[in-house]
Amino acid sequence: MSRTNSAHFGMTKTKDRLLKHYFGPNYVKDVEEYIKYCDPCQRIGKARNKKKAPLKLIPIITEIFSKIYIDAVGPLTVSDKNNRYLLTAICMSSKYPDAILVADISSVSVTDAFLMVFSRMGFPREVQSDLGTSFTINLTTEFFKRFGIKVTHSSVHHPQSNPAERFHRTIKRLLKVLCLESGDDFEKIFRQRCYRYVQLRTKVQVSAPQN
Repeated sequence: MSRTNSAHFGMTKTKDRLLKHYFGPNYVKDVEEYIKYCDPCQRIGKARNKKKAPLKLIPIITEIFSKIYIDAVGPLTVSDKNNRYLLTAICMSSKYPDAILVADISSVSVTDAFLMVFSRMGFPREVQSDLGTSFTINLTTEFFKRFGIKVTHSSVHHPQSNPAERFHRTIKRLLKVLCLESGDDFEKIFRQRCYRYVQLRTKVQVSAPQN
């Protein structure tokens, strides 16, 4: 069970993953008891949202990778490669996520990182972000304009309008666990854990891009 919970994705995903290989009379109870006393899981706890505002309706997106939500997470513990921020992208149709660790969130770092993301997902027709300076500064807006990408923004103080919020909570939790377990060496196994997260998405059908 320790191996199954190594990514520390929480109760539901651990049970779903374990169910693919094992089942027994006390299966659910055993998993819940194990995670209840998992030291990294208990130390990290659950993120709680504080401020809320009225929601905006988000239209249903049917074409995969046509609209992507982007965001920045950090500052985090500095990795051995001197990276301390995470740039994330999530397809608003398939919910397929991607994430890249960067040293800073300057406009140059942001545009370079999203070129890497778009090389895997393809260039979207639209991106959605918050009003962070990294996404509203001239160089970044010109980058999107150059590739014909429309930019929209989320409702202020309402993370529910951000479809990547759940992914961010999971990734933040993962990074905290990796920092506890591996110190500044966490970057080496970060991509592996992100890939495992994608595999564990059992409630949304994901059509992932081919590398």
